[in-house]
Amino acid sequence: MSAEDAPHAPCVLVVDDNRALQQLAAYVLKSAGLRVVTAGHGLEALEVLAAEPETRLVITDLEMPHLDGFGLLHRIREQSGPPTLIVTARGRPEDVQEAARLGAAGVVKKPFSRGQLLAAAGPFLPDLPLAPGADSA
Repeated sequence: MSAEDAPHAPCVLVVDDNRALQQLAAYVLKSAGLRVVTAGHGLEALEVLAAEPETRLVITDLEMPHLDGFGLLHRIREQSGPPTLIVTARGRPEDVQEAARLGAAGVVKKPFSRGQLLAAAGPFLPDLPLAPGADSA
């Protein structure tokens, strides 16, 4: 978990048990000027949210150990937490419907481009300090 890169920028929590994908999403968001904290599963994400109450957006995978993305989304909504985007390789309509039912702010399909991730996050970060080329794929 790293939050020192941009201490006054909006904070985004990236949750994924796949370290490479977690780091990729964090890199994209940091390159856009955001502060990023990370977690490897839903239970860890809840701990991070408690420690980082100013978090403005959560971006989470669905399939993770300990507490999956649906369970995390449910817990975040119960606590009136930040908007949550689901990032998943599963594109089944029932998964998208369940995410919407649980209050997901949106669903991003893996693999995603830099532009797709930033476009999905943008509406929840109106002051997004986009770096040059942020809208490119």
